[in-house]
This record gives sequence, C-alpha cells and structure tokens, in this order.
Amino acid sequence: MEGTELENVLCFTYLGSNFEADGDCEQDVKIRMAIAKSTFGKLMEIWKAPEISLKQKLRLYNAAVISIVSFGFETWEMPQKLEDSLRGWNARCLAAITGREISQEHRQPTFDLIAKLRARRLKWAGQILRLEPEDSLVHQVLVAIAMYDLTTGYNRRSLLMDAEEYTTVEELLELAADRKRWAERVRQIDPVDHNSAAKMATSSMDASAEE
Repeated sequence: MEGTELENVLCFTYLGSNFEADGDCEQDVKIRMAIAKSTFGKLMEIWKAPEISLKQKLRLYNAAVISIVSFGFETWEMPQKLEDSLRGWNARCLAAITGREISQEHRQPTFDLIAKLRARRLKWAGQILRLEPEDSLVHQVLVAIAMYDLTTGYNRRSLLMDAEEYTTVEELLELAADRKRWAERVRQIDPVDHNSAAKMATSSMDASAEE
C-alpha cells in the first residue's frame, strides 16, 4: 500500500476491536467480556452497598460495564453459542448486584442484555439503510448482507436477523424507510415497558415505604 508491504496476519486489533481473518467475532467478544468483568469487579463495593438503590446500580452497570462489553457490537453476528455466552456472563454479573440466583438471572434477567443489544443493533441498521447508498459505505455493506441472507434462506443470525421478513433488498429498504414501523419492530424486541429493572426497583422502594 503506497510502497509499504503489509504483513499478512490471522488477527489484529483496530480501534479497540479484535478482527479475525475468518470474520469470526467470538474472540473479540471474549476480550470485551474480560475487560468489562474487570471493571465490574472494581465496582463491587457499589454493587454491595445497601444504601444505593437497585435502579441506580443498574444504571451504572449499563453505563460503566455494558458500554465496554458492547463496544463494536454492531458488527457481530449473533450465533446461538455467542448469545448463550453473553447471557451467562450477564447473569453472573446481575446475580452479584441483585442477590438473585444466577439461574434466575439467566431465565428472567433483571437487565436483558441480549434484547437490548439486538434492539439497538436493529435501530442502528434502520438508520444506516435510510442513508443514500452513494453516501455510505456501511449502507452498501448492509445491502450486501441482506442479499447474502436472502440467498442462504435466513440461516445466519446476521446484523439483520431481527428485521421483518423481506423477499428482496428493495422490500427491506421500504421497511427501513417506514420509520414508525421500524421503531415498532425495535420496541417488540426490547419494549420500553419491559424494563424489569425499573419495576424491581419500584417494588423495592414501595416495600421500604410500607415498612
């Protein structure tokens, strides 16, 4: 490139993300989880502090920990193995915050990491698909992903796995252009009123008031 010979490598780190030659993101996610878990451990005094409400703890968890583990998640595919790994990681963290069993947080998470990631990714995809193709390379990449998904019969859990079913790229672009419909699809994945963390915090405060 411009007279410089580039080294051929199997993996490299760029802007904080780990890239593999085969496109697999599993190693990158493992690295993100390890970094986030380290940050989580440094905040253990806060997680265990009885004077801090659960609602505040979960807000901090989202801002200080989830922001680390989800860095660059828009580029991840979400195979079941990876989703299960993230779900288990989240459950172990939440159990330390809420005092519930890990199995409980796995089945009914106080903070549904998977739903939030998938909803945020779908919202982001809609924003990109509404751009003019000549103005956005990422738009062109998403269109290429959509074309590949159509040829493989939706067998992959790709960036567009949560979009409404479409039979052509043009149909997908029409769906994205309908902002209201696309936003409703996002809410179906992670409904605003499905914030169990807020409900649990409210219940805890109500119980304290009654006492």
